[in-house]
Amino acid sequence: MGRSIVGRRGATAVAGTGRARFNRQKRCAVGDPPAACKASREVGSLAIMVRSVDAKETSPRLYVMKISHYCERARWGLDYQGIRYDEQAWAPALHVPLARRLAKQTNVPILVAGERVVQGSGAILSWAGLNDGDTAMERRFETVIGPLIRAYVYAGTLHDPRSGVREVLLHGVSPLQAALGRAGWPVIRRLMANRMGIRPERLPDLARRIESELDWADALVEDGAPLSRGFGRTAITAASILAPLARPDALPLYRQVRLQPEMERAFERWSARPALRWVLNTYAQHRHCSGQQSDLHDP
Repeated sequence: MGRSIVGRRGATAVAGTGRARFNRQKRCAVGDPPAACKASREVGSLAIMVRSVDAKETSPRLYVMKISHYCERARWGLDYQGIRYDEQAWAPALHVPLARRLAKQTNVPILVAGERVVQGSGAILSWAGLNDGDTAMERRFETVIGPLIRAYVYAGTLHDPRSGVREVLLHGVSPLQAALGRAGWPVIRRLMANRMGIRPERLPDLARRIESELDWADALVEDGAPLSRGFGRTAITAASILAPLARPDALPLYRQVRLQPEMERAFERWSARPALRWVLNTYAQHRHCSGQQSDLHDP
């Protein structure tokens, strides 16, 4: 999530200074865990490598976290428009300094196409030529429903070592990032939970809020309603943002996360919802072509 940015590749502007901002490698503080200290040093090297490799790119490259529904939104838009691209997955937390080497914010997805840097799934859809969406509807999916689903899933999995969420989050990243991600997982997990303000006790409240949003989404897929009238940018947005709840076959990673029993019951209950049935049908009908050329593993 975060603000959509379109700009030129290179230095990041610092607000109020007009000067280029360079992200220096952080030094370890006294008392930092050894794994976190090592990760900090290695990430600094990774960021330099990203900038070096990216400078040589001639075809679009999409930087993602594989499980992110926002990254899926961007990926789907590019595929739908027939735009070929290379994809590179980043590990959570490690993505922060890497993203700062390319763009103004730390969120993914980020698309680099020549000298253009496009940050944020909505901006990437616009760059791809998908400009006919319902702005208000997309904003609710992007700023309300998307973060709510993300918080619910992570509230029930980050604190559970049996959930397998760590390996899903590291899926597709380079061997070096995977090793750093596993070594630094205790720190990464806490950082993610603190940033999203989540804990297992919030699950019931988050589930109730999701129920309310699904009531709204159900009305959008009724006969004659906005999402029942053709396929385009807004349908891509709605289907990709709701996909973690629907778990379509096209996104097997979502089913690799082991959920707590109360969450599985909620998912089973929600599966009968018109909105989630619409998501499955939309994926089956429209999510079948890919412009992705390869999964890259450098650095």
